[in-house]
Amino acid sequence: MRKPALLALLGLLAAALVAATVALAARGGAPAAKTTLPRAVARTAAAPSLGFQLAARIQSAGVVPMILHASGATSPTARRVHLKVEDVVAPDGTRLTGPSADEKVDGRFLYVRSSATRTTFGPLWVREALAALDSGSTELKTLRAVSPDGLLAAAARARGVRPGPEAGVFHAWLPYRDPLVRAALAGVEGGIEYRHLRLTTWVGATGYVRLLLLTGRTPDGRSRLLLTLSLTDVGRRVAVGPPKAGSFVDFQLDTLRE
Repeated sequence: MRKPALLALLGLLAAALVAATVALAARGGAPAAKTTLPRAVARTAAAPSLGFQLAARIQSAGVVPMILHASGATSPTARRVHLKVEDVVAPDGTRLTGPSADEKVDGRFLYVRSSATRTTFGPLWVREALAALDSGSTELKTLRAVSPDGLLAAAARARGVRPGPEAGVFHAWLPYRDPLVRAALAGVEGGIEYRHLRLTTWVGATGYVRLLLLTGRTPDGRSRLLLTLSLTDVGRRVAVGPPKAGSFVDFQLDTLRE
């Protein structure tokens, strides 16, 4: 598989958008009475590891919704994520299968496999040394786009925070002109600049953020964004192991050192 094809697929996955349920919001019990949104966001962002499920949906007038689902776990030394663009049915009834991909990082290597790297023997992993990737590489951008870090950083910039009718629920808005907010949303906006960003956050009994729900729309109202991020498994070890021998190839053999 040629690298441009891999990068194009990962770019599509990072740009496609998402929709999901907020059923997890009601779980986890009420937090302590003195919990505030800034305190909960800071506590969650500082957690040693997080499991997450992200769903983002973009709906434009007259166009079939584009939806991305992502799930995985993240820690300072290991990350894994599964991405799937939801299948859609075209106006003529044709079913279009959305691409999928998996990425994982074990501290030394990045492993990627996708529907574009499937062979007769199954999905094929492509391995790249992290030292050979610059911070702006599409692969790493994809990981950052769907990881909780960016959205938690954006939530820390929330304005107009007010408590909801239930304990642990907070409503706020995000300043789109804030560079940090724009950077956090860049990977899931599909190249469209959404404004009127409204944020609802649920905080659990332990003081950690359990779910974020973000909505936005374009100034003309013709396109709308819905994004949900649920967080679980705080502090649980993120186990990432290399693929089985024979199930991966090195992209740049000359740059890898065992």
